[in-house]
Amino acid sequence: MDRKMVMAFAPLTEKQREQIAAKAEKKGFRAVFCTNPDEALKEAKDAEIVMSLDKRLAKAGPNLKWFCTPSAGVDHVLGELEGTDILLSNSSGAYGVTIAEHIVMTALEVMRNRPEYIRLKEERVWKQNLPVRSLYGATVTFLGTGDIGQEAARRIRAFAPKSLIGVNRHGSNPEQLFDRIVPLSGLNRVLKKTDLLIMGLPSTKETRGIMSAERLAMLPQGAFVVNVGRGDAIDQKALEEMLRNGTLGGAALDVFKKEPLPKESTLWDCPRLILTTHVAGNWTLPLTVEKIVAMFLEDFDRYCKGLPLKRLVDRRIGYKQSETIARVREMEELFDRALALNKKEKKSAREEKELCAAAARLKEYYESPLWREDFEADEAGRLPKDLKRGVLSEDGIYDLLDEL
Repeated sequence: MDRKMVMAFAPLTEKQREQIAAKAEKKGFRAVFCTNPDEALKEAKDAEIVMSLDKRLAKAGPNLKWFCTPSAGVDHVLGELEGTDILLSNSSGAYGVTIAEHIVMTALEVMRNRPEYIRLKEERVWKQNLPVRSLYGATVTFLGTGDIGQEAARRIRAFAPKSLIGVNRHGSNPEQLFDRIVPLSGLNRVLKKTDLLIMGLPSTKETRGIMSAERLAMLPQGAFVVNVGRGDAIDQKALEEMLRNGTLGGAALDVFKKEPLPKESTLWDCPRLILTTHVAGNWTLPLTVEKIVAMFLEDFDRYCKGLPLKRLVDRRIGYKQSETIARVREMEELFDRALALNKKEKKSAREEKELCAAAARLKEYYESPLWREDFEADEAGRLPKDLKRGVLSEDGIYDLLDEL
């Protein structure tokens, strides 16, 4: 009997469904596509793989081995998987483009006083002397340097800011996109010089309430805040008070502590605020859905080969492991395989070919700046303790490549 995967993801196009179905059939799976939540719940009862935003499907049946959410955040499903060994992956990396464009749009709107111009339009008042601020020469701080932060940094760089500062927990500077990287322990220092704060954090124990009233008060008079990550990362009440009394120049919020935002919330009519209804990373941009499908199919290939998923979420911390950790795990796996093949006295033609390919890939990695970057990250204690270190041992990888 065919193994079963349930795709409860309505934005899929007919072409994408055909692509997924063909790939599934090739690997011995039957793909079932559902748009009705109740139908999806029923179909998931005997599924091995499920893609859905609906957390109920994460515990729908005993055969489930892998749950993939088409969202970047996984906080909605973590509780459902507690105590199980079900693999959890997300779609982090699909939303960078659309959310980065939203960040640029709303940052410009609040800095150029768009909320006030909207109010003047509604009152039919002609006024031309409203104060504005510019990204040119601004100090922009990114609280979160993942896919969203990186894509936003690329775009904001074009406006010639004074400095792009990244704040993260692992200390790495992805693709050297930021002028400076600051650990979370240094957040208070950089807030005092920040003109624009961009928040793109997941919801984890470390990030909830990270922008408290005390930290918001550290921002300079007239600073701006854009939050596209999770609403529980910021003190909404303190932020609103600072917008109303003019301490902050403006803010753009796409996410809120409680969603949907209640109709009685005073944020709806808060001055100096651009408010959007959690749409920055929506599926309305076709490119986003294309990326979600491509990433799922890449991980599906790995799943069928017994390889670690590229977008596997570390459920202890609540998000995908860093690119550095994922890369080292992948290289370590390749290193171990090359060691095992090299020790075999008699190798088949297929194994000889596999060993040559592994040696070439390891040589490329060792001679690239990435190996040194990963080695230094390990030396600095930024890699998990359970990570094997063979590929990061200079003698180890050098000796293997020398033998090969």
